Amino acid sequence: MPAIYEVGFLLPQLLMSRRAESLSVKEPFVVRMSVLERLPFLFISLSIFLRPQAPLWFAYLMLALNIAVASSAGGLATPAWKGMLGKVIRPQRRALLFSLGSDVGGFLGIGGALLKAQLGGRAELVKVGCGRDR
Repeated sequence: MPAIYEVGFLLPQLLMSRRAESLSVKEPFVVRMSVLERLPFLFISLSIFLRPQAPLWFAYLMLALNIAVASSAGGLATPAWKGMLGKVIRPQRRALLFSLGSDVGGFLGIGGALLKAQLGGRAELVKVGCGRDR
């Protein structure tokens, strides 16, 4: 799954950068791609609730295809989105935006891991929607 996500996110950026640069108005394109980026997660959740007894191959295929669509849409929108950011954020502050986002995400991940370690002995994972062993 990580490979599907990374290829889906990074490859379209290489192919889309020239087109994104030529767009006079980038916002409508970014909004359309953002919707396309989020819809697959709705489809994943609907498939879980509507077909909980699906065979493993079908569940994996649904997950892989939807992750590929979501990451590809994100990859298509990223050059235009960064172009929009480049117009409103001073060049001296751009690195701060991305580094702060990365740092906050990292610290939240560490905090979540510490919380899980504290709750690890007391909390049990619950199988949801699995009526039989697979």
